[in-house]
Amino acid sequence: MFNKLILVMAILLNSNLANSASNEMSIGIAVKENKYIADIKGIVTQAYGELDKTVIWKNLPTSRSLRLTNKGKLDAEFLRVSSVADGYKDLIKINTPLIYASINLYCKTPRDCEMALQGRIPVGYNMSYKIYEQVCKKEYLSCYGVNTNGDPHVLFKHNKLDVILSNDLEIAASLSSLEQVLFKSKKIRRCYRASLYKQKT
Repeated sequence: MFNKLILVMAILLNSNLANSASNEMSIGIAVKENKYIADIKGIVTQAYGELDKTVIWKNLPTSRSLRLTNKGKLDAEFLRVSSVADGYKDLIKINTPLIYASINLYCKTPRDCEMALQGRIPVGYNMSYKIYEQVCKKEYLSCYGVNTNGDPHVLFKHNKLDVILSNDLEIAASLSSLEQVLFKSKKIRRCYRASLYKQKT
């Protein structure tokens, strides 16, 4: 059974960045803006500002953003799981995490959580977070991804689901749109890491 999943979010950088004389830093971001993401972006922007780098944020679909960063068209990737770099030979991970967030099942009733863990009812997730695909496979959940535009409430209201896979930050950012009490499963099994990546030199 699950114990707890910790989403450790950091950055992937393009390996050619070390050789760049530019004072601009272009970072691809595929997650929807909310208060918590804005706060993290502010920290990153300030940190690079102290290095005389101006951060240019590029909102792009997740796969496109990764491809552009791998090719050197962007300097870095924002908030990625650590295994993502395995498929992109020119990306390297910055090991210092930006933030920690737990991944959980959020359910309309405790019974729904139990049934989802047994694979008896479907679990929806925000397809912008690739880590959820890993969780679904490793935990044998019956999942499907939906383009939620960062609002997990969509999965309950429009997709008529009783259980979703989400993280603390995503849920907290959408509490105002949730129309009911949710139960959070505490049975999460493994830790999954996410990082900031850059391209290799």
